Amino acid sequence: MSIFNNELVNKGFFKAESFFNDAELADIEENFEIIFKENMINDNTAKLDYVKIFTNKKINRIYEKINKFLEKNIDYDFYLRNIWFIKTQNQNYKPDLPFIPHIDKKRYLKVFIYINDITKDNGAFTVSTNSDLKKNEETRVKWWKENNLNPSKNKHGLLIKDNNLNFEPIEMKKGSIVCFDTNTPHFAGYVKPGNIRKVIRFNLFIDQNTSKIKFLIKKLTLEVSRKLNYLRSAL
Repeated sequence: MSIFNNELVNKGFFKAESFFNDAELADIEENFEIIFKENMINDNTAKLDYVKIFTNKKINRIYEKINKFLEKNIDYDFYLRNIWFIKTQNQNYKPDLPFIPHIDKKRYLKVFIYINDITKDNGAFTVSTNSDLKKNEETRVKWWKENNLNPSKNKHGLLIKDNNLNFEPIEMKKGSIVCFDTNTPHFAGYVKPGNIRKVIRFNLFIDQNTSKIKFLIKKLTLEVSRKLNYLRSAL
């Protein structure tokens, strides 16, 4: 398998710089604000659910490129859950999730597209480089067993407190992507005043060996729905 898969399995993440070319990126940038305004949840996030994604030809093309790359380069079975458009500024910061180290309660692969150049100054996504992913999975599963009746506790994430973890801010040019397993401790970086971070995030549900048949049926059902919605939009 590829170097990308090795990094994902061993470190929990990989990055691919300049993944989108200038023409593709210009198209993405042009539509970012339009889609954001039409699907806002609050002043810094917008969400596209599965049905909406594939009636938008331009978003569909973006996802197709990412999907083909992942299918070729990683040894995971996955399907797309939703897409988030995120604009983070200094006033959005709070000493809580997602700005503190955590893993997600629900395990996903997540892919960020950097819409603008991102550095420490505008809140680079930050991820652990030396975490024990197997141990983190055990922690996540244990949490669900103990909190099955109260899944909203700690919102979407489980806080990770480990002074031995090393964290790396993923600083890259616009058009680059980073993909990570949410069992890897991570957090959103602090955005300094006057700066902004723009990203598109793809949440990909992955096979967690709980029910292979259910997973494959769900994946197939959504894939058929995706194709039908795309064909309708082309008429």
